[in-house]
Amino acid sequence: MPAFTFTSPDGKQYTVNGPVGSTKEQAFAILQGQLSTAQQAPTAANIPVSAAEQAFAAQQTTPTPTPSAPADPSLVDRLIGGGETALSLATGATTGAFGALGGALAGIGQSVANGTFGTQQGVQTAEQAAAEGANKFTYAPRGAEGQRQTEAYGNLINAAIPFAPLTAEMGALGRGAQAAGAAARDLAPVAAEAATGAAKQGVAATKAATGAVAGAAKSAAATTTDAAVSAIRNVSPKIADRVERTLSRNPEPSAPTPGTAASVGAAGTDLAEQRRQVAADLPVPIELTKGQAERSFEQQRFEREMAKEPSLGEPLRNRFAQQNEDIMKNFDSWVDQTGAEAPSLRAVGATVDQALVKKADRDKSAIRVAYKEADKAGELADPVQLDSLVEHLNDSAPDVATAPLLDVARKRALQLGIATEGADGQLVAAPVTLKTAETMRQAIGRATDYEATNIRQSSIIKGLIDSGTENAGGDLYRAARRLRENYAKQYEEHAVISKILNNKRGTSDRQVALEDIWNHSILKQSMDSVRHVRRVLQTGGEEGKQAWRELQGQTINWIKDEATKNVATDTRGNPIVSPDKLNKAIRTLDADGKLDFLFGKRGAQQLRDINDLSKVVLTSPPGTVNTSNTASVLLAALTEAGATGAFTGIPVPVLSSLRLISKQVKNRQIQKRIEQALSARTHTKPPPEVRPRGATLH
Repeated sequence: MPAFTFTSPDGKQYTVNGPVGSTKEQAFAILQGQLSTAQQAPTAANIPVSAAEQAFAAQQTTPTPTPSAPADPSLVDRLIGGGETALSLATGATTGAFGALGGALAGIGQSVANGTFGTQQGVQTAEQAAAEGANKFTYAPRGAEGQRQTEAYGNLINAAIPFAPLTAEMGALGRGAQAAGAAARDLAPVAAEAATGAAKQGVAATKAATGAVAGAAKSAAATTTDAAVSAIRNVSPKIADRVERTLSRNPEPSAPTPGTAASVGAAGTDLAEQRRQVAADLPVPIELTKGQAERSFEQQRFEREMAKEPSLGEPLRNRFAQQNEDIMKNFDSWVDQTGAEAPSLRAVGATVDQALVKKADRDKSAIRVAYKEADKAGELADPVQLDSLVEHLNDSAPDVATAPLLDVARKRALQLGIATEGADGQLVAAPVTLKTAETMRQAIGRATDYEATNIRQSSIIKGLIDSGTENAGGDLYRAARRLRENYAKQYEEHAVISKILNNKRGTSDRQVALEDIWNHSILKQSMDSVRHVRRVLQTGGEEGKQAWRELQGQTINWIKDEATKNVATDTRGNPIVSPDKLNKAIRTLDADGKLDFLFGKRGAQQLRDINDLSKVVLTSPPGTVNTSNTASVLLAALTEAGATGAFTGIPVPVLSSLRLISKQVKNRQIQKRIEQALSARTHTKPPPEVRPRGATLH
């Protein structure tokens, strides 16, 4: 603080410590106030006041204009004031800047010596020393207009410094410059008026200003904010609101998350809260950040860019890695809920194949027993004549080239005596027993392959045999026949099952390899075929039910594998879930209703929820992520090289020193904002319920 000494007519000397940047005239005004106070309250003052001293003070001071009618400066005064302001700024950027550097270094050394380095007190010591060094070598305007303009400019700069971009983003710097320009236009006259009013408040105002400079940074910032907003509100409430939001780092008033339905009840619940609730209701809850829940551009850009910072960004990186891990843990949890145990695709196929083979063998055995009982009872000896079958074979003779089964049926009919061949080559029906007709039917079933024409002819031939034997035999035969028809419907008429049970014709190779059974049974089949597979397996006892669980579990594993096919890994070495691939997998199963059929309504909805949440967690709106880092690196270099000097007037060396001083304060501000981003949740879910193995997702 500058010190000024005055000598009264009677030889007494008075020393006045004026505020930073004050002039001799301003210091004398303070002395005048002290002398006046001493005259009015002699018991509370230590300075005696004589008549000569009062006359001396009256001769040396100029009456202060009343606040209600400030004198308008003339054009000359404004030009002179502008010149003094320019001179003050020029010396502040040169000799004053080096004085600030020397003072700052001295203050840092003092804080190291007294053990306060790194604390708020150490920061204050360095800042105060830098200010004193700058003031010593900075020109102080003499005229009132120069003082007013300089003080107004300084107030604007002090308000702008704390809000320089911390993450050095190109867009933020541009907006900061625009905001600074707008603030300068709106606040310059108000700041000048506020400065003039503050100068007229006498000793009390001076002490308050001195205390604000020497006080804690947080208290000073709060005082500046309140004073600025209060002064501006008298002129323009609208501008005051904007400044208040800017200074409090709350650019816009609170509003519902974009996308929230404009209605009451569940539909009107804030969209961010809905996302948090859905994430918390998963078997393994996922904690969303503030930016993920709100999907706001600014917040997500802050989180993604700060995650790149080596030390401060570690909590964000850990949260992102944990979210990726939790997504995969949810799939593992759903597999456990199905009760699947097979460790591989081949093991899944072997379980399904074994269940089908055993069930088919049991059904065949029951059919053989039923036919034997009917045969013992003499019910298979009834005579029948298959006229319709023989007529069809004659009429379809030209189609043998496209349906080879017709030739097999013709030869088999002649062999069993069902028909004889006439002189013209046409078949003639002959009477046979019911047992022979059943033998013919079984032979057709065994000879049918998977050619569409053969399948069609097989169905026609079997239907003609059934119609020719419909009223033959007794109850035992009809019961055996129903068993045989049911077997054909389960294992022969649906390729999804028959291909699993049979080998390629003439070879020992399976028609469907064991490792392909899941793909053949679920992924490549229609909804009707998948429904048939479940019906057959779940009527096959415990082995069939377990086989169905294996198919369910493998479906979950397939979704997980599809979502993690990329080679990228996170900081924990886990494969990174691809929202795009996960979405494709879910949509593949959901397109024809398989998702609901396989896992029930609740299970299918949870899979859709994880799909939606992966887009929230693992993607960001366009423009929020700078993948190249070019802008961040460039702006960081510009900041170091004096970009902030445009706001402060301080050159590169001083900026570097001041950055060292304020780094810890800024880091604490960033850490606090990161903590707010990570703790932005309102719902805490208890640990997931432990389900018994074998429980389904339904």
